Amino acid sequence: MSTTPMDPFRFHTGQSYSFHPHADPLKSQYSGNCPFCGKDEHFSFNTQWQWDCKKCHKEGNIYAFIRMWHETKCTYQNVDKLAADRKIPLGFFRLTAIKWNPANSSFVIPTFRDGKMNYLYKVIYNPEYIPTQPGKASKYLIRNMPGIDTTLFSWPENIHNDVWLCEGLWDRLAAEAIIGSRDVTCMGYPGSGFKNTWTQALAGKRVYVFGDNDPGGTGNIEQIIKRIEASPQKPIEVCRIDWSKVPTLPDGYDLNDVWVEHGHASYEWVMSLFNKIEDLGKPLIDSPIQADVTCKTFDELVGRCKESYYFTSDMELLLLLMLSSIYSLRIEGEQLWLRVIGPPGSSKTTLARVVGSSESTILRDTFTGLLSGWKDDDASDASLIPMITNKALIVKEADALLRQPNYDQIMSQLRAFYDKDIAATYLNRVNINYKNIRCSFVLCGTHVLRGIDNVALGDRFLDFELHVSEDDKDHISDKMLDRSIEAGESGKNPENKVWEAAKGFIDHYMSCYDGVAKIDKSTRSRIKDYSKLIAYMRAKVQRDRSGNILYRPHAEVPSRLIGQLVKLYQCAPRVLNLETPNDLVHKLASRLTIDIIDRESHRYRICSYLSVAPGRTRDQIHEATGISMYHINKELDDMDELKFIRVDKYRTSSQTSINTISLHEPIAERIALVMENTK
Repeated sequence: MSTTPMDPFRFHTGQSYSFHPHADPLKSQYSGNCPFCGKDEHFSFNTQWQWDCKKCHKEGNIYAFIRMWHETKCTYQNVDKLAADRKIPLGFFRLTAIKWNPANSSFVIPTFRDGKMNYLYKVIYNPEYIPTQPGKASKYLIRNMPGIDTTLFSWPENIHNDVWLCEGLWDRLAAEAIIGSRDVTCMGYPGSGFKNTWTQALAGKRVYVFGDNDPGGTGNIEQIIKRIEASPQKPIEVCRIDWSKVPTLPDGYDLNDVWVEHGHASYEWVMSLFNKIEDLGKPLIDSPIQADVTCKTFDELVGRCKESYYFTSDMELLLLLMLSSIYSLRIEGEQLWLRVIGPPGSSKTTLARVVGSSESTILRDTFTGLLSGWKDDDASDASLIPMITNKALIVKEADALLRQPNYDQIMSQLRAFYDKDIAATYLNRVNINYKNIRCSFVLCGTHVLRGIDNVALGDRFLDFELHVSEDDKDHISDKMLDRSIEAGESGKNPENKVWEAAKGFIDHYMSCYDGVAKIDKSTRSRIKDYSKLIAYMRAKVQRDRSGNILYRPHAEVPSRLIGQLVKLYQCAPRVLNLETPNDLVHKLASRLTIDIIDRESHRYRICSYLSVAPGRTRDQIHEATGISMYHINKELDDMDELKFIRVDKYRTSSQTSINTISLHEPIAERIALVMENTK
């Protein structure tokens, strides 16, 4: 079920709020009675959970809200009854700050990270619980806050070398009772599952993983072990509970039952039930990446990549493009923002991690927006912008961007940030205004990224598509197999050598290059031809349902495209330590031209055919391209309106009149130019 921004507030207060939409998503808001002072219609919050009350002047974000709610509206009433039901000493409930929420007759369970409350679970009485049949259903149910990511039940700033990872809140509390004064950190994971990002809390520790003695197996434990094995930073040792060592234990037996049955003797008893995971593997990354300063040139970096990866010519072009985007941070003018498109397994993430080893980059799994109205006792700006200023933000899995609920808002932010003028005002009186900030964006994803269209972003991204043949896939798999075997045998990740080489080249050599490459007369002509071709090829003809043209179509004036290609031609040669463009740079520019147009589009496929075979009929185009006659007719009609095809009448020997189609010379020449330069 989808959530609304109202749900986290209603979850704890029990109140509903009125929605007031606005064209600008940031200005849409909810309003209602203040849950703190009770004043009617003085409490409001926006879609980003920034709230304030005009009467009592309390304000903040959703985390400030739950902290204030827990502190001022919740009490320790009834907590003793909950502790008695769970048969756990009341003191552990008090230490964990579990309280009673009278607003909706529930208990609240706060979680903390580094001493700050970051979540507030709710415990309710289970209406299906039958006292005479306690095994049928739990007496209490734990509910998650809607719209907010779940968290571990504890994540202290200082974690002991030994960690007990327990299933659920009650086991975590029982674990606290069992360990007593021993140097063990008890953490609890919610029943909804263990997240990949939580493995960082376990790095370098000795971890004991608990689960319930469930009849269906040990699914949660298996999930955690898999996530730990996939993590680049691992515990030094992992042990898992094995309840089968005591065959007489009932189904569902857990740590809470251990405490109830064995009391202060529980520790020694439960430690006897653990099995060590012997084949976990050693940590792949033991320390921050160290720069290898022996890698001094782009060609040397490509050579290092070929030692660990099956490195295609496409990957070499993309590496040059990414490095050009980083170099461009020091140059005025249009920015080099990139969309890297390719099927899963095409090595997008590989190159993202190679370039992401540099101090000039920020590497992220996904992207949810630039701005934040976060306001708490830390006065620093919580927005992403200060972190990525003068750096390249590389997003490894950008497909999720299109599924973000605030997608339109994110697109608006990106347009403004590209233009170096972005501002926002939040309801908590946080004002954000950034001007003249440079940052490169590299979004990596599948063809879903084509869904970020021109309307959303105004052509601010350059596109590069990674193409992978079936033969390439086999070679990529073979290299992956070799790396995996080497990692297991040596205990070291062979990719580290590539990352260290990239860091050395980017941060120690490329950073010392300066100036821009010279653009000669021939290159100027290429830039104009490529820009005009892209403008014509992506021009649209707007028609109504009857096929009538709504207004006279025109190709765009390619001002931004010219600026972007100029920047590419200025920066790419400098990455190669050249003063003027070489064939590799020209090939890169041609590839970008085709990929921005989209080589799989009907228009490009028709034009590329006509550029080498002019004077063809519609039937011949259909036979050569495989495009349906419906789409051929539709596309040719639009191309005719845009004035870049010529229709000639040809009379056969039987005096039958046939229409043949050719591209106008400038279009044909430009298509031929990019095709020739991408061979």
